[in-house]
Amino acid sequence: MEIKQRPGFYRVFHLFLIFVLLIGVASAGCAGKKAAPEEVTIGALLNLTGDGASGGESANAALKLASEDVNDYLSEVGADIKIKIVIEDTGTDPALALEKLKILAKNGIKVVIGPQTSLEIESVKDYADRNNILLISPSSTAPSLAISGDNLFRFCPDDTHQAKALAALMWQDNIRAVVPMWRDDNWGDELASATKADFDSLGGRVLEGIKYAPSTKDFLSELSALSARVEESAAAYGTKAVAVHLISLDEAAVILNQVPGHPVLSSVKWYGSDGAALSREIVGNEQSAQSAGAVGFACPIYGEGKNDRYALIQTRIQNEIKRRPDAYALAGYDAAWVATQAYLAAGVTGTLAALKKAILQVSQSYYGTTGWMVLNPAGDREFADYDFWAVLQEGNAFQWQHVARYQIDPDLSSRLMTDLSFPSKPVRIITGWLGGSEQFLKAVSAEAEKVMGVPVVLVNKVGNDGMDATQEFQTSPADGYTLINTIDFHCADFASGKTDINPATDWIPILTGNIAITQIYIRADESRYSNWDELVAYAKANPELKIATVGSPLYLEGLYISGLEQAFGMGFQQVSYERSAERYASLVGGRTDLLIEQPGDIKEFLDSGKFKPVLTLWKERVKGFENVPTAKEEGANLAALLRIRGLALPKDTPPDRVESLREGFRLAFKSNGFQRHLEENLLNLISYPEDPASFMEEQVKVYQKMYSSSGQK
Repeated sequence: MEIKQRPGFYRVFHLFLIFVLLIGVASAGCAGKKAAPEEVTIGALLNLTGDGASGGESANAALKLASEDVNDYLSEVGADIKIKIVIEDTGTDPALALEKLKILAKNGIKVVIGPQTSLEIESVKDYADRNNILLISPSSTAPSLAISGDNLFRFCPDDTHQAKALAALMWQDNIRAVVPMWRDDNWGDELASATKADFDSLGGRVLEGIKYAPSTKDFLSELSALSARVEESAAAYGTKAVAVHLISLDEAAVILNQVPGHPVLSSVKWYGSDGAALSREIVGNEQSAQSAGAVGFACPIYGEGKNDRYALIQTRIQNEIKRRPDAYALAGYDAAWVATQAYLAAGVTGTLAALKKAILQVSQSYYGTTGWMVLNPAGDREFADYDFWAVLQEGNAFQWQHVARYQIDPDLSSRLMTDLSFPSKPVRIITGWLGGSEQFLKAVSAEAEKVMGVPVVLVNKVGNDGMDATQEFQTSPADGYTLINTIDFHCADFASGKTDINPATDWIPILTGNIAITQIYIRADESRYSNWDELVAYAKANPELKIATVGSPLYLEGLYISGLEQAFGMGFQQVSYERSAERYASLVGGRTDLLIEQPGDIKEFLDSGKFKPVLTLWKERVKGFENVPTAKEEGANLAALLRIRGLALPKDTPPDRVESLREGFRLAFKSNGFQRHLEENLLNLISYPEDPASFMEEQVKVYQKMYSSSGQK
């Protein structure tokens, strides 16, 4: 199969393969003609028939594409293995799943993608543990299967996450009482229990419901009992405050088909689960689809990835099955890549322990179609968002449509989004500075694009100490599509009276993306002084020393210089340069004697040994510069000023759009890529604030106090 345009994750895999292949080349030496690639067989247990057949069809197509893509790439880079994926149909039957696993085991297969349902996992798990078989399930979610140290990895989150998403949407929809109907197996029982706990915690009530055996084919008696309980609940809470929560697989189509026979059930809202989300059986049956549309049947499922890789593979699978695949199918696609990488790392004949270790290590850094694959201690996916899908009519056809998204982050408040149209076009960030600000914006924008799914465009309005950028921003519409790159200069401008715009209150700060401490630097080969004490003594006798700085004397660098002059009884000649490169070149070339700057901006000069820090302008010594004294230690009690770079929105931006962008950029900040940016640029030396607005306000007050005490305002 020819792949004309490879998705971005190939680049990640390429880096991994380079390391593996170099070892292979070194070992082979001049052994002669390269042997044919060795075939590694990976098993797969899928629900090609039975109640889970809709998901099985998607996963089957995904794994076939993965096999082609992986082998194409292994051949292209000259790897010494190729993979073969052997797929077995479990019929969504736990007993049959165990039989099929035993067949795979007899053929020497040690890594199996699947099974897909939690009941099947429960059936085969003990056999897999006892027979040294690793299971990678793309869709099993029962919380009870989250066991540390076993042979099961799950490339999806467990249902404690889904339960929170369901409860949040129900509550936002003004539902206050829920009558559940669920599949009587470990998955259904545990999801029903988890949803009840989360909905009850919000103040709602989950009432006694109806459960049914997985083998049930006709639901007339169950629906009659459900109807009676819904009627009782509606009398107590009101019809609009009551909902049914159906936890099912593809049998939801049969259930919905029979709902119109019970008028009470058609009068309340219904919610589903991931087992029915995007089901082909529901939209493939006109009566089921009409019924689902009538009751607003909203189903959550592990969220789709917001990146070009996901979109590309999703489209290719959709072309195969003629409908939209679910995210679990894409997780199966990623599972094939991770399994391949594990074999490359552990070796084709590697032990079970080596393969397990390799899967854990690969997943920590693997960013695939479904995003970052990091696993928790139980071997389940750590991070998850949830998409809600509902059946809506378009013309004469019924289709699944995306109606809401629940974003989850362990360190941030989770939130539910029902306005999915924003952002629908590129987001602009206006900046008035180059150098470190431009580096920050490029790094955070690259990650934000992955999260929000739209381009983030940088608009440079450099000049006039940032005032040109401010003017451009102030005249832009407050529609959420224009942000400004905030910097500490904005705090100083307001505090000094240069402008009447308080960046903490007249704008809406949504991110503090860079925080940098400031230091004083000399040339490493400077012969006149080698430390701060010697520099002070020399400066007192030679007041002509020139210090390279930036911007107005009323900004951070100028205020620090003034503070040092007063504290140590010396004077400097300040030489201001607008461009960073000019400042650095002035010190290298001897046109200035000192430089005041942030360490990350001159990291290359520090790494090359050209510049040397002699004083840290912060409250305490920082990591990486433990041998550099602080101004306080040297006897100067200076204010704690920081170089700040962040993002803000116009004050009148609609609240829902503010929250959407705030969360999008927060997630971008927390990404591996942006965290590497901070580390590589020495921007992780001190902790970051939780609230950008409060942090900006604190900095404004520091500047106001300094200007007031010095008589500059």
